[in-house]
Amino acid sequence: MATNKKLANIKKQLDLSNPAFKKDPKCWFEVQLETWSAEQSISYNAFTTRRWQLIGHQLPVREGGMKSINIRKLHVELYTTCKKIIIMSLAEACSFFTIEYLSLYLDLIKSKMSNQKYLALRVCFNTSTRFNIGYNLVVHLFAPTTDERQAEQLSTILHEWSSGVLEEFGIKVMLDVLTSTSNSRFDVKHTLDILIDVWWEWCISHLIHLALTEAFGTSIDPNNSKNVDARCFFQRIKKVIEAVNKFEYLQGAFEEAMLELLET
Repeated sequence: MATNKKLANIKKQLDLSNPAFKKDPKCWFEVQLETWSAEQSISYNAFTTRRWQLIGHQLPVREGGMKSINIRKLHVELYTTCKKIIIMSLAEACSFFTIEYLSLYLDLIKSKMSNQKYLALRVCFNTSTRFNIGYNLVVHLFAPTTDERQAEQLSTILHEWSSGVLEEFGIKVMLDVLTSTSNSRFDVKHTLDILIDVWWEWCISHLIHLALTEAFGTSIDPNNSKNVDARCFFQRIKKVIEAVNKFEYLQGAFEEAMLELLET
């Protein structure tokens, strides 16, 4: 059953992409490659190397393969298109609400691939027709100097950067932004709560993390855990979730069990 379901999903995806692929397979492949490179934070410079040229020449997508692809141009086109869509959504929300309607999310994330830190700015809002809309406006490499790492200087850098991004998307803080969310890190919280001056709220995910590590003593490092029983308990929960997410058959069984439970 799981195999048949997977094959049906693959066939459905192929059927959906057939018209665009048949119309212009080279363009279709370029768009998919560009989207993937953007999702994985791969620099367009990676596609100018000899290794990529060797791969691009061998790709069987029309005559000449992909040797003429311009990833930098595609990056710009993708950003321009996404920006246009986001601005249109913001305009729809702005025309519907007479009060502030936006929530800001500012966070520092670490890439598992490059092991580098990135700064992400996200907005969430509703419109008259759609609810819980969220857009990542930008994800930018965050590598301050030693002098800039001082808390007050970092807040200034974050404020200038965030303000520039918001201005680029036509977002006016005083008129559009109602709340903000982040962890309790001083520079991030100070930027949102004081410098940008919007109502700040705790991030629930960070609160849960602190509750587990502080209250239960379940450190990420097993050797540093202060509550072995609690750690084993959460580890069992984690394994069950991983198993359900890994196998489609278990996902279906879990969904059926939840529906049966809720119906009763």
